[in-house]
Amino acid sequence: MTDDYDITTKLEKEVLQWIVENYENIETVTPRMIIKIMDLHKSESDRWKEMANIKFGV
Repeated sequence: MTDDYDITTKLEKEVLQWIVENYENIETVTPRMIIKIMDLHKSESDRWKEMANIKFGV
């Protein structure tokens, strides 16, 4: 795992909050899913929540 995906130190508070808020609606929470959400957060900082909702069926 590279430093870019070191979720133990770089997990954004917003991403964690989104996961906690939508936990009941997410099928499974996996490290891969968290990395994908973090990628969305980084690449689409304005719309990442909307895109995560669509991608993970929330």
